[in-house]
Amino acid sequence: MDWLRVSIILVLLLFGCNEKSQVEGDGDDNCNSLAPASDPCDPRIEDDYTAIADIGYASLWGSYNLHDPTIIKHDSTYYIFSTDVAYGPNLKCGIMHRKSYDLVHWGFLGWVFDGIPDIPLAFMETHQPGYEQLSIWVPS
Repeated sequence: MDWLRVSIILVLLLFGCNEKSQVEGDGDDNCNSLAPASDPCDPRIEDDYTAIADIGYASLWGSYNLHDPTIIKHDSTYYIFSTDVAYGPNLKCGIMHRKSYDLVHWGFLGWVFDGIPDIPLAFMETHQPGYEQLSIWVPS
């Protein structure tokens, strides 16, 4: 009787297994697929913007080069402010800002300041002699 159970289990295991097949459906169940993504906002796309990292391509940054973000909604538009840490040399100093209507596609608007604001810089230089400000962190 035990050999019958063992035989049935072995037959089920042997014929119940087959090659791994891709999950069909809307794609949400198959997040680890290696198929190229057609949506540029797909989280499976590598975060590599070296081709547009130069400050001359700042208008193309969109959601790239976005650090310490703070988002504000005004009417039906979202605005995001971020730290000015660029990939590579930091040629322009100031808090960067972008806007979006859907929280997915972001348009780069530029920098909030043209450099370091004078009042906070003077405060730091007064209270910490020799202080050299090279960039700005966006406030939270």
